[in-house]
Amino acid sequence: MLMRDAPDRNLYLPEWALAQSAVVSGAVAQEAAQGLNQALVYSELGDAHHGQLTSERVTEVENLAGFSFIDGPWFAWGQLGTVTDALGAYSLRTNTGQQTIISFKYGYQARAMDVNLAPDAAFQLDFDLPRL
Repeated sequence: MLMRDAPDRNLYLPEWALAQSAVVSGAVAQEAAQGLNQALVYSELGDAHHGQLTSERVTEVENLAGFSFIDGPWFAWGQLGTVTDALGAYSLRTNTGQQTIISFKYGYQARAMDVNLAPDAAFQLDFDLPRL
């Protein structure tokens, strides 16, 4: 699986990272009315994922910066998340099994929902966040 980093460069995620995955999608709204733009929706990973740069990207950065990287991994992901669009809609691919999905936006009370996700499941989950 490949992801893109900020300058549109590939980060390599080993296939096992989300080999068994499900998609949770829905909407985040403000007190059952207007959708919330840029609300965070995320799940906690039971085991942190250690991402890796491709060897080509490491060589490119080392040549440009004039230094050598220490041995990786350099970071670990403990959460997988996304943000909502202008209408409050989101779609999140995450691990299977028992998950806690959390929605948050500054100025609003966070909400969490426990779900049990089957492999390749498509699960609908909407959040209603009251103002603080």
